[in-house]
Amino acid sequence: MVTFLPRMIASGNPGHVVTVSSLGGFMGSAFAAPYSAAKAAVINLMEGYRQGLEKYGIGVSVVCPANIKSNIAEATKIRPASFGTSGYNANEDTIASLHSIHRHGMEPVELAERTREGIETNQLYIIPYPETKEGLEKHFAAILDSVPGIESDPEGSALRVRAIQELAADRAKVFNAGEE
Repeated sequence: MVTFLPRMIASGNPGHVVTVSSLGGFMGSAFAAPYSAAKAAVINLMEGYRQGLEKYGIGVSVVCPANIKSNIAEATKIRPASFGTSGYNANEDTIASLHSIHRHGMEPVELAERTREGIETNQLYIIPYPETKEGLEKHFAAILDSVPGIESDPEGSALRVRAIQELAADRAKVFNAGEE
């Protein structure tokens, strides 16, 4: 992003940025908390880039795959020693578990096709796994259900909304001034 994005903007041509996160970025996991946290950061970063790059005609997509038929289970075996240990607890059981889930994963060519379609339709989120929709709906419904209704604090809500609007306007002025 640091290298190519300024060049994309300077070209004045439309473009598209795609990065890969994971379905794991939408919810925490007791088995992969650091992984999920990192993937959530990627999703959030791309949401921000999407907002900022639209005015340049640059689309942004984040691919959120689940299991893919790949050789990822063998990654710890082929990791160059010069990189040191990853900290991942790789043993025969964890490797067998990874083989098990990825053996039934999406074909990489199909994931690539879904990614291409997502770019062409300018989708922010590219999630090509229909079987995950119900779980995502439940997850986000639980989040929304935790938010109290506006009637619980109408005055405070109005003040906070106005403060956020003023902050956004102030930041837009600073950002736009930097472009001149």
